[in-house]
Amino acid sequence: MVSREPNRYQKQLIEALEGIYLVDAGPGTGKTYTISLRYSHILENRDVEPDDILLITFTENAAQNMKERIINTCSCDRSALRDAPISTFHGLCNQILRTHGFEAPEVLGIDERISSNIQVIENEILEMQEFGNFMTIFMDRYPNYRDYYASLYHEGEMLNLIRSLASRGIFPTRDGWFQDCEKELDGDYEWFIDIFRKANAPIPGSRSMKQSVLRKGMNDYKNRCFLPGAPNFDDICEDTQVSEHLSINAFNEDREEFKNFVHDVYFHYIEYMLGRNYINFSFMLMFAYVLLFENHALRERIRYRYIMIDEFQDTNEIQFKLSLLLCRGNLCVVGDWKQSIFSFQHASVKNITEFEPRILKYIDELNLDHRRIDYSVDNIRQIHLMENYRSAPEIIDFSERALVAKATKDEDLDIDAVQAKITHLEAAGNSGPSEICSYAFDDQKEGILWKINELVNNPDYIVHENGKSRLVKYCDIAVLVRKRKFGMELLILAEKHDIPVAYEGGIELFSTPASLLLLAWFRILKNISSSRGWAVVLENAGYSLEMTGSIIDGKDYPQDMLEFHSRLSSMDTAGSIARTVFDKYGLDSTITDRIIDVLESVSGTSKMNIGQIISFMEQNIDNGTTYDVDSTRRGDVFRIQTIHSAKGLEYPVVILPDMDVRHQAGNSSIDFRDPLGLRQKKIYSSDPYPFIYDNWRYYLLSKVVDADYDEERRLRYVAITRAQNYLFLTTECKNQSQLFINLGTEPVVTEPEIFPVPVQESDINRLKVDGDVQPAPVKLSCHSLMNIAPSAGEGGKGMEYGTAVHSFAQRYASDKTVRPRTPDENNVKKLLDSLDGELISEIECILPIDHEGRRILFTGIIDLVHIHGDRVDIIDYKTDRSMSNHDEYVKQLSLYYHVLSGIYKDKRVQAYIYYTAEDKPVHIEHLLTIDEIKDLINSLPLLNNDARSRIPDMH
Repeated sequence: MVSREPNRYQKQLIEALEGIYLVDAGPGTGKTYTISLRYSHILENRDVEPDDILLITFTENAAQNMKERIINTCSCDRSALRDAPISTFHGLCNQILRTHGFEAPEVLGIDERISSNIQVIENEILEMQEFGNFMTIFMDRYPNYRDYYASLYHEGEMLNLIRSLASRGIFPTRDGWFQDCEKELDGDYEWFIDIFRKANAPIPGSRSMKQSVLRKGMNDYKNRCFLPGAPNFDDICEDTQVSEHLSINAFNEDREEFKNFVHDVYFHYIEYMLGRNYINFSFMLMFAYVLLFENHALRERIRYRYIMIDEFQDTNEIQFKLSLLLCRGNLCVVGDWKQSIFSFQHASVKNITEFEPRILKYIDELNLDHRRIDYSVDNIRQIHLMENYRSAPEIIDFSERALVAKATKDEDLDIDAVQAKITHLEAAGNSGPSEICSYAFDDQKEGILWKINELVNNPDYIVHENGKSRLVKYCDIAVLVRKRKFGMELLILAEKHDIPVAYEGGIELFSTPASLLLLAWFRILKNISSSRGWAVVLENAGYSLEMTGSIIDGKDYPQDMLEFHSRLSSMDTAGSIARTVFDKYGLDSTITDRIIDVLESVSGTSKMNIGQIISFMEQNIDNGTTYDVDSTRRGDVFRIQTIHSAKGLEYPVVILPDMDVRHQAGNSSIDFRDPLGLRQKKIYSSDPYPFIYDNWRYYLLSKVVDADYDEERRLRYVAITRAQNYLFLTTECKNQSQLFINLGTEPVVTEPEIFPVPVQESDINRLKVDGDVQPAPVKLSCHSLMNIAPSAGEGGKGMEYGTAVHSFAQRYASDKTVRPRTPDENNVKKLLDSLDGELISEIECILPIDHEGRRILFTGIIDLVHIHGDRVDIIDYKTDRSMSNHDEYVKQLSLYYHVLSGIYKDKRVQAYIYYTAEDKPVHIEHLLTIDEIKDLINSLPLLNNDARSRIPDMH
């Protein structure tokens, strides 16, 4: 809560109207309140109308809230304010294009036009499907790029790269690149060589020469698989340093053909989208920018006298440039570099940390061939909002520790430089009690629930509200998580303990039970004999596993279900089918409403058939795609939120769990970052045999550029500064990260009271042999029985390659339109095309074995189950280049055999290993018996008494 009257810092901003302003607005400093007052002050003290003021916010909700606040505080005409340009960048650019931009593609040499009814493709999964269709067409047209295409882990890498390039203002034209932006792809050699020499200098502080930091980081080089001809380890790593000659050679790698590949994919995808009357958010900003850049008369006509931008730390480079083009000289940007946490959406923290150098650089670029920016930026003034109305002084002080806590022991963090950038905040309005404490638990989620119950209605914890004191309620508490998975697991556990809880910030909509049931009916509609669909539907109806198997085998489906199937078959839209399914099962909630909304949206705009709807839902599940759902439980509940979704909120009590460093990039074969430019991490070659190799040049260059943990620190800062009075941090006893340790709080190691929780198995896609499960079983992977030779397990191909082949196989089994990219994938396609029965991919299985008074649960994933007549085939894919591990794989297949034999009692079960490189299915004739498996169990060192005592109870 801010004060009724603005403080002296806020007044400075409100009254500063003319010129360029950079406003540092830390958490809890009342920036929304101040921006609203500044907007009103401009209207009341300058001869301007609302149309003369552009106010940009980060989200549509924030824009609407800001507009309502201004309407309530401003004495101007309300109807004029209702239509005022208060919006997001995307909303603004959308309006510009629909009004003025139909010829914008001509600037890039594209013949297509932007129509007034062009559709914005908002769903990422739907766009990924469109992009996949485009890439199929593209590769047919440009087979000369097949090696670059084959090196990709997945097509989504290219789509994400295109978005990244667009956010940087790097656009393709028909004959090249817009405004000489190709130099950004080449990288910055001077910058690179400077950081290279610093990283390669001998470590100071010793009498003798020591290895440089760069040389120490190169030890993994010898374990990589490079193309023949790559320099060996001794060539690159000299006694104490890395070869500068080879490093320069690596930086100057010839990338012309690769850049041509990226250019052509990028350019033709823009054409593809426009040809289908679609546009995505990235292209919306791109076309608005090139239109304003080239059309001088239009730019002059729609410029604004005053521009204010909120959350400036969340903008990207092209949005910064758009602001300059739309401005007449009065620009005020408000933000906080310490809260920049959206780099995955291509936001650039340097927009605010390097504001002055960037504005000068961008103006030079914009004025290169024409004077587009004619106002002065010589006197950029900074304003600091320094009074925090949210948090207790102890929490404000503690939050700054997160910004200087090293994430690793060897991280080279300039703590003094970071502290010099921090504007220390003064506590202005929070005089209540406060506490900061950290805990280490063996079971973190149980520990969090224990702490929540301890806090509620405890006289040791007091909350001040409206001048009165009261005890803590559940609704005062927020658990802010780094990953949704942790939050969802905590939600499930809290619900089992009957602790009032709500999850906010988006859910995996298509992984919910309602969606899985709907997906089952879609599968039955596509193929009435779909065992995957009937297994879910029959289980939901209460049929036992044995009865379900019998019904599916005999195709003797219940009559009422066949009648319902007939009813669904007569419907012509995905939305009507979904609504009918949910009505039948009495499912009526905000979750089911949102599922219907999404399906109606994507199927209505792209005319998807049943198979495409199934593929869309499966991709959502596989990608863990989240959707905002207004499903918040009202009343006295504690809240679980991701840190990203909690930005801007505040709570009396904040619990920050799972304090581990998460600086792990997903699998990718392409990298684009400063100062390296555009690089290939992986290279495909068919000589001597088809394989995706590591790029030795990229590997070396990547070691020069340090891992950047700054955003991890900023995430913690954002989470900590949500707390008003009480802050509790939790970690695992045996897994305390360096980032947690360096915060300087000694964790309390405690054994919370364990709540009795009944366990209910509800996984629909899990196969399990019937039988009672004894208490405290030991859960082991089927791989624990295997002794794979490291040199042969993948034959030098690498785990990523094997994962890619398995991923293709799973996708192709359900969607035959997926195209293979490697010889192995092509062989898998041939195999699957030859199978005429029902295919079930990636099925989790459990084989319980009682052995010497203990229950062992062997788990595994069956790659493919092929059901044909009275036979069930188990097929396991192997990308090995030899059969040296064949006997070990027989152990794995034996476990799978016993699982399926227990389920399909009336069918003949056979097991095959399919060696993808040779298109060779090998029938396993002699599988291990249960007694032979027990003999193998005796040899497992994991099952000695000491080890068993550390294995958690899985029951």
